[in-house]
Order: sequence, then C-alpha cells, then structure tokens
Amino acid sequence: MQGDLCKFVLFEGPEEESKALTWMRNHLFDKKMELGRKKSEQLNLVFDLLSEIDGRQNQIKAEGSGEDSDFHDHLWDHFIFAMSGKWIDDQDTNWDCPYVWGEWVHSAAQELTIGHSDCHTRTHVPKGGGSAQHYYSCIPDDVVWNLTPLTQKGMTFFIGAARVSEIDAVCSVPQLPAEMNSSEAAQRVLDKERGDDQWQRRVEAKRIASIRHFIDKGDNLIANPAMLFSAPNDSVSVSDDGTVKVSFEGFLEKTDSEWCDHRGKTDKRPVWLIDGQHRTRGLAQSSTGIDLEIPIIYFPPSFDLSQSAKIFAEINTLQKKLSPLHTLFMQHRFGIPSPTGKRDFRTPWDDGKKESRNSRANHLSYECAAYLASNEEGPLYDRIKVLDSNSSQFAIIKATQWVDFSRSWFGEGMIYGPDTCTLNQEEINIEVENYFRALVETCNHGDWEDGRHRWCLKANPKGLIQRHGPSQAILKLYPHAWMKAKGLGADSPIPVGVFKEVLAPLTWVDWLDIRLKGTFLTGGERGRNALRVWMKNAIEHGEMYGQDEVMSAKIHSQPGRGILSSPGDGEITVLGNKKWPYGGKPLMIRAKRPANTLATSAWSIIDSKKVNRSPDNPSIQSSRGVAEYILRYSKWMDDVDHMEIRVDWYNTVTPPGKALLNLTKP
Repeated sequence: MQGDLCKFVLFEGPEEESKALTWMRNHLFDKKMELGRKKSEQLNLVFDLLSEIDGRQNQIKAEGSGEDSDFHDHLWDHFIFAMSGKWIDDQDTNWDCPYVWGEWVHSAAQELTIGHSDCHTRTHVPKGGGSAQHYYSCIPDDVVWNLTPLTQKGMTFFIGAARVSEIDAVCSVPQLPAEMNSSEAAQRVLDKERGDDQWQRRVEAKRIASIRHFIDKGDNLIANPAMLFSAPNDSVSVSDDGTVKVSFEGFLEKTDSEWCDHRGKTDKRPVWLIDGQHRTRGLAQSSTGIDLEIPIIYFPPSFDLSQSAKIFAEINTLQKKLSPLHTLFMQHRFGIPSPTGKRDFRTPWDDGKKESRNSRANHLSYECAAYLASNEEGPLYDRIKVLDSNSSQFAIIKATQWVDFSRSWFGEGMIYGPDTCTLNQEEINIEVENYFRALVETCNHGDWEDGRHRWCLKANPKGLIQRHGPSQAILKLYPHAWMKAKGLGADSPIPVGVFKEVLAPLTWVDWLDIRLKGTFLTGGERGRNALRVWMKNAIEHGEMYGQDEVMSAKIHSQPGRGILSSPGDGEITVLGNKKWPYGGKPLMIRAKRPANTLATSAWSIIDSKKVNRSPDNPSIQSSRGVAEYILRYSKWMDDVDHMEIRVDWYNTVTPPGKALLNLTKP
C-alpha cells in the first residue's frame, strides 16, 4: 500500500531511468560474480536489487514513468551497499563513495552541441568523461577578461568572473598520466622538474556527472572560484590593469574542414585550470551551466608556478568534509538544493509546485524529528541524534536515518502528502508523537512478570527497537499503523488510544529478550526488513496473542506469532492447464509468499539428470503476496522427462521456507 501512495521523481524521464538502471544492473552483475557463492548481507542485497531492477524495468516498459517511492527512496543507498559493502550514513566524513548519482551518463562517449562561440560545431566527450575535444567551423574571436589586480606579499594576481564556455574553451589541465609505473612516479619524487606539467589529479567522471546533474536542478548555484594559471605563451597576453586576452589562432589545429583544440591526445589549450576542473567541465556539459559566469582567480606568467601549485595543494589537502549530520543541518538551515531528492532542501517550497515536493517532504520530516527530540514531555525527547555532538547514550536513531525513512510520509498521495493532508505541521507533529506515545505504553503495559520496562525510559537497558538499526522499522511501520487507525474511524490528529488499539498485537513482544537481538540486530538491512515485515503482518492481522505464542521459535509464518521462527512452507502452482513448456507456449508459475518472510524469493530448477537449470538471476521480487516466473522452452528440455522447481522464502532464521513443484513431461 505504501508504495502505491508515495511518488518521487529522481530521473528526468523513463529514458534516463532505463539507462541508469541498466548501468546499475551491469555493475551489480559484475559484483555478483566477484562475490561468488559465499552468502553475506552484501550478496543478498545484490540479488535483491537485481530482482527489483528487473521488475522496475518491466514496469517502465509497461507503464512509462510509473514512479515507485519504495523502490526509488532506497535505490541509491542499496546500490552503494551492494557495490561496496558499506552503508553511506555509517561512514566517517572522509569516506569516498565509489559512485555518484548521474555517473551513468559517462558509460558511453557523448557528442555535445553546446560550446563556446558561433564557430563551435561539436564537443566530443570520450567514454569515462575524460578530456573533451572541441571542434570549430572557424576560428573564434579572442577571449577577453577584464579582471581586478590583487597584490599580496609583493605578488600580483587577478580576480574576477568569466563565462564557463570561455574557461572550458581555453583551459587545459596539467593532469597526471592515466597510467604510470612505480619507478616513474619515484623518479618524479626525486626530480621535481620531471613531469612538471603533469601533477593535477585526473578528471573523475563521477564528479563531473554530479556537478552537471546539480546545476541542472532548480536554483542551484556554483560560487566556488576556479583557479587559472598560464605560463609564458604566445596565445596569452596579460596587461598590468588586469586585461587577459587569449587567442584561439595560436593553439587550434586544422583537421580537414574543422579546427580542434587537440593534436591527437595532446591538449593544446594554453591556460591551465589548476583547481575547479570538475566544476568547470561539469558545468560545460550542461546546457544550463555553460552560459553561467563563475568567479575565477588568475595567476599570470609572472606568478611563480610553484606558488600556484602550492595554493592548489593546500586547498585540496587541508579541507575536511562535513559529517552527514552536520551536512543535513546545514542543508536545512540554509535551504540548500541538491540533485538527490532525499537531500533537496531548496526554499521556499510551495505545496503546489512539482519541483517543491522533495523539499517539502525533507523539511517537514526533519522538523518533525526536531520537534519530537526537543519536546521535554514527549517519548522521544533527547532520543534523536541531530548533531554529532549530541549524546549517543539516549539516542535511538540519527536524524539522517529519520529523514531517510520518514520523508515518504509527505510524498504525493501519501498520508501527509500535499494533495491529501488537511493537517498543519503542528498537528502532524502531534499525531506522530501520539504514535510513539502509544508504542511506549504498549511496550510498558505493566503486566510483565519481572516488572521491567520493555521501552527503557532511561539510557539502558535499551530494547531491540530502541537501537539505531531496528528503530528504522518503527518509522516504516507508521504509515501502515496510520492507515489501520483511519480504518477504525479515528479523528485527526489520531489519538494515543486509537494507536494503542492498532499496536495491541505488539503487546507481548519482549524487546529485552536477547534472542531478538541475535535474530534481528545482526542481519543489517535484511534484519531490519524482517522485523518490519513481522510487525506489519501483526498489526494488519489485528489479533493480540500471549507471550508464549508471540515469542515462539516454533510457530512458522503465522501473523502476530512466532517472531523468532523460521519461515513456513509456501505454495506453488502452474497457472492454466499447461503441464510442460513448449516453443511459444511457456508456463506461468506462481508462488505464494508465506507470512513473516521477506519479499524476495529464490528460485531453483533441477532437471531429471540432476543438472542445475536455475535462472541466471534466481531472485524474484514478490508483488501483492505472490512471485511469478515464466518458464520458457529451452532445448535441454528435450532430453529430460521431469524437473523440480523449488522456491525458497527467507527471514533471518534458518532454514528458509520452501515450496516444491514437480513437472513431468506428458
């Protein structure tokens, strides 16, 4: 239900999304081969995401854009974990994420028509986003910059502004070679004049893609200056008053009927871009960014090159990234836009504007967390970690996680969407707080034999759902609890009493039981999802069972019972009257998902000769409680008389639940 209610836009349209998903799928397939068959949380997520991407691509083919928030909201975080084994929000401030959003644009060479002057005909960007080559039908007029001189310690340089198209047209980068052996690098350490025009880091396609995507979105701006330097060159002249003139005639090379700024692989542009190459190249590959003016700092030939390089080195080695919590705080405080929807805080946002919906969701979600964490009379007072300096002793969740897992509540069609919600922000905050009040009262009902609270009101001992990972399940459960409460005819804001009625099936979950931690706390994303699934099934079923049944490890796949149990067996059937696949007549096989299991099923096929005929991607995502597989005819079927199809269903307890189907050739 939740996936049907919430919609967010991450892509420009189905064409870009399809290209991005294909790029992700290719990387995931390679990662699957690399990881082998040894089971791990990372490999499990690789399989899960491959299955989800296949399903999403089929949905795009059938329905066009057909946005799906459940898929989109976790897509990037899940992709990064599947590829790296690391969750983005759990890394320290210096961690370098291996991929950036939009990187797929450089998966093939590009031909751009945007560029500098009317003489420009095309720009060739090689695969991987390396140094672009610009082609012209004629020689452009000189580039002239009127800059302001600035003298420090007897050295004069210039500051001002220049159009991105101009900077991109006349600037090369003194970058290191793509490949260099250790001995050559060592010689350059010993001889500082060796490779003195090759010391800058090479262009990174992912950073260019990120900046290109960033500038194309809304009101985003680039204010950081680019740093330029030119050694003595006949194509560049500089006057004392700050007039810099660059002539194309001195460096363009004639190629057939065109002029080009490269001779083979050698970049002939005379000005060095010593800092800001990713900003400049990213902007230059955007129809929005190429015409922008950005600040520049220009070091003339009289300025010592070593000084220019030193400034570059200091800028890039002394800076330190902000932590995720501090970044989120700054994004909200200053209304900073972002190309990634879940961190877009552009202001002002307007309920009626399409481009505002991500910002609205993020603002309301973050401010809801702030209200709950600051209300001294509330159940979450001081329990949401907003900044790194906040104590972790009481906190049950980080603000970054809160936004990630609650922002979907505020999407279009969702419970607090701009098109459906009649409550104001204060009323929304009160309603969410009522849910947590009800949860605490449900946990601490007073009938526990040992008299202990299952939701600790102090720092320790924390129950399972008061820990950073599992607490996410409470947020994901909220829309289901809200819908159930509304189905009971609840007023708005929904009172604590109604939420308690909805949450009653959780009454006898012993959150302090050490077995729960071993079952759900060590499973990472899979553990958190399994916990959410069990809780969702329990409240939707609506029955309250006793402690022995709820905490049982022997009651399999029964809603509201057996929280410590492995999955029960499922059902599998062939739709229609066909008994065996033939050419042009495949079988549609349907497996019913047992209760308290994850959405992804694993399919295997063993033929009568004991040969494994399982699909390349054995993971199939269930939808509306069933997973379906189309078994098509293949030549190997001519040589066997039967096959066994097995579907496994998982939670975090072994063994998996299974369903078996034997097909016999007529």
